[in-house]
Amino acid sequence: MEQKQNDRKIKSNNVKRSLIIGAAAALLMSVFIVLYVPVTFAKPEDTPSFEPQPDVFGYEAIDSRGLLNRDRVEDNKINNLDILKSDIPEDDIPEDSINEEEDVKETAAEEEQTPIVTRETNSAVPDGFEKYAVTYHLFTTGIPGPNVAIIGGVHGSERAGFEAAQYLADNFDFTSGNFLIIPKATATAPNEWGPGGHNLNRQFPGDPGGNAAQRVAAVITQLLDDFSPSVIIDFHEAYQDGFSNKILYWPDHETTPVKLEAIGFVSDAINQTDLVGRHLGAYGGRDFGPARSKLVPGTTTQEYTLRYNIPVFTTETCMSNRLDVRVDQIVFIVNSMFEFFLNRYEMHTSESNIRVRIVNSTPIATTGVPGMIK
Repeated sequence: MEQKQNDRKIKSNNVKRSLIIGAAAALLMSVFIVLYVPVTFAKPEDTPSFEPQPDVFGYEAIDSRGLLNRDRVEDNKINNLDILKSDIPEDDIPEDSINEEEDVKETAAEEEQTPIVTRETNSAVPDGFEKYAVTYHLFTTGIPGPNVAIIGGVHGSERAGFEAAQYLADNFDFTSGNFLIIPKATATAPNEWGPGGHNLNRQFPGDPGGNAAQRVAAVITQLLDDFSPSVIIDFHEAYQDGFSNKILYWPDHETTPVKLEAIGFVSDAINQTDLVGRHLGAYGGRDFGPARSKLVPGTTTQEYTLRYNIPVFTTETCMSNRLDVRVDQIVFIVNSMFEFFLNRYEMHTSESNIRVRIVNSTPIATTGVPGMIK
């Protein structure tokens, strides 16, 4: 009996001890949860007492912008910022820092490609015929492009040609390449059809010791030789016959394909404007198109095509049209022709032999490429 009572006491004491230990353990756990857990799992920026800590590179814990914008790295710190840049998300890198070098290159390229147009106006005098001195305008832009030669007034009675050529010289706005503009090949136009009454468009390439027209032709040829043209455009006019509103070409076997391609491009462009058709009055409308040059030696289309192996064109506006419309037509044709040959120039520059030529001892800023276009 006594033994049973002792056993109950021991068991009761064990239970009490367990309860005490459990309560103590629970109390300790509560203290742990209250004090330790919030500190451990709180975000650093949410904790008022958080202080930046040094990172593995020895830098202060600053943001990536401050790191990339440092001007100098101390000796005891890493000096290869490229390693750090590679580990930083691109969105966090300042845009100015990323694009600074590209911006500098783009700015330099834009400055390099800004045309600086220079103009030289002078006269070339045929020996013994000062009254037929050929006035020319040489424009250089400093930007690579074709050398375009423009000739007006070969026939002095065809007024729109020299009016348009003079307009292009007075309002020059091309931004690449070089231009040789001769407004009046016959200096006495419109009072004379040709120098000394001769047909200048039968005298090329000319003769320095010949008649007045032959000497003028020789002077023009010398200017072209020095200029080294990529394309020549000669302005003429016709009445309502088979050659009015046409662009003539010499049908040589080497350059005919590109000539026809150019004429097609230019004709399609001008025929979509209001510069043809409704202005022709009683003669009706007539679109522009190609026509073979008459097979006559001494013309610009034949002689200069063979001399330089380049495309040479003769425009023939219709003289029954208004003068202002004809001038506008010629200016439009020149702009379209330049656009066409500028693209051809860019495509062929890398495979061409570039030459710099001199006119009257004045260097041409960019290059002409004879025989460039096939």
